[in-house]
Amino acid sequence: MKIVSFKICPFVQRVTALLEAKGIDYELEFISLSNKPQWFLDISPNAQVSLYPN
Repeated sequence: MKIVSFKICPFVQRVTALLEAKGIDYELEFISLSNKPQWFLDISPNAQVSLYPN
């Protein structure tokens, strides 16, 4: 699972805490909300951070 977030997102902090507690592997990638990369805009039509399965 790949989690795309920004540095201080409280929602992603909750999700990663749960994944850690359950021993589930994940990849975490931080993006800048003021300069979102094109690959992110391509997979997120509303340009919002979220969870995406690999």
